[in-house]
Amino acid sequence: MGCGKSSLADVEDTSDDHKSGAHKKGHGGGKGGGKGDGEKTGGKGDGGKDGKGHKKEDSKHKKKKGKDQSDDDEETSVHGSHAGKNGVLPPPPPKPRIYTKLRILVLGGPGAGKAALCARMAEEYDITHVDVGDLLRAEVQKNTAVGKKVADLMKEGKLVPSDIPLKLLKDYLHSHTKFPHVVIEGYPKTVEQAKKIMSEFPDINMVIYLDCPTDKLEERLLLRAGTHERSDDKSEVIQRRLDLYNKEYQEIIRLFQNAYPYDFISIKVGSLQKVEVFLEVATHMKEMFNLEARSALVHKKHDCNKIEYVFILGGPGCGKGTQCKHMVRDFGYTHISTGDLLRNEVKSGTKMGKEIDEIMRSGGLVPNNITITLLENAMRQSGCKHFLIDGYPRSLEQAHAFEEKIGHPGVVLYLHCSTSTMEKRLLERGKTSKRADDNAEVIKLRFETFQKESKPVVDFYKGTKKLKEVSAEKDPETVYKHVKQALLETVEKPADTASHPPAK
Repeated sequence: MGCGKSSLADVEDTSDDHKSGAHKKGHGGGKGGGKGDGEKTGGKGDGGKDGKGHKKEDSKHKKKKGKDQSDDDEETSVHGSHAGKNGVLPPPPPKPRIYTKLRILVLGGPGAGKAALCARMAEEYDITHVDVGDLLRAEVQKNTAVGKKVADLMKEGKLVPSDIPLKLLKDYLHSHTKFPHVVIEGYPKTVEQAKKIMSEFPDINMVIYLDCPTDKLEERLLLRAGTHERSDDKSEVIQRRLDLYNKEYQEIIRLFQNAYPYDFISIKVGSLQKVEVFLEVATHMKEMFNLEARSALVHKKHDCNKIEYVFILGGPGCGKGTQCKHMVRDFGYTHISTGDLLRNEVKSGTKMGKEIDEIMRSGGLVPNNITITLLENAMRQSGCKHFLIDGYPRSLEQAHAFEEKIGHPGVVLYLHCSTSTMEKRLLERGKTSKRADDNAEVIKLRFETFQKESKPVVDFYKGTKKLKEVSAEKDPETVYKHVKQALLETVEKPADTASHPPAK
């Protein structure tokens, strides 16, 4: 999914120095500045340093090491791993650096936003997101002996023994060798694990630490506990998780800072929106690896202090979701689908989910108090302020409630499509979607509901001059040309995406 001048899909080593993957041996004198650099560049005893205390590089050492270089120099890398005993860092690596594979660690306390950042990086670059927590939960679902042990520990908020997550991670990477670029979330969580991962994966290219105050972490976890049903997000477990985090995480951070002084990135995320966190990471990705995120340039144009809502209206099957993917790519908005929120609640199996399921199977509208609560929670958790609200409002009552409780839309985009075209699309989608509302009987009821409840919403916004109407009869790419033009009349011009591949 790479874009811009470089993509991970086509990076390749450009010199012998990079053949080993991520590390290249450093240069400079050892303990006492014997033969070689020590005598030649700074006199005896200066260790090959210049006037500023930095080591100098001598071309002779590219061919052959000096006999009396210390063991510490053997461990010195282009990343600065394990600086020599004299405490002097090796020369900083060249920028940008080219690698045949990337290994990126994302560290931070529970609730710091690791999952959101990793998912975003996976979208923006050709990087596979590996969540060690998900690997553990998958093992639990398999109900193996290891899985049962992990389940008991997670319910109590305790840490899983170091060897288990590391083995799962190694097994995953070995079975997915065709995806060499990975961002790893949820590991390490102890000093022991940190030392093991540095030993097992010496080719780490970047370490990102999301620094967030404990009180903010607790606030986020309690909010998440109200909308998700993870066993480790129960209020009684949260405090134990935070206690474990505070116990030795700072030592983990110091360990990585010392090992990767040029590749360690610390971001204070307590007061940042998720998009701002990503933009900072995107800046480092560009500087260090010459990789540009698909939407980074667009987001920089947004005023992060200004809240924007764009309603996406249209009958079932008009293509709202598909068009939203294109708009996210080009305009940098956060896509929130009320349909997805409702279906996720159904999957959760809660009492509310069961109520929603019955209503959706009948083709009716879910009560507004439920929908708007789910919307508010989703927007709050997103950490963003620029939203595409897909499939809402579906009645005048919902429109008025949104404006009263949340805010007024800047643009209302209506995708107009004939009933026959929408029906054909829905029946085709129903063959693979397995959605309860994608069958012929319910489709008819959904059309009737749309004409009765949602069409008046379209007529209401026509009177406000906020409505942009686009025909959705043709193929998605043709429709998007008109959608893009309509938004350009009210939204800042998006970044040039001519070289970008189409959205998946």
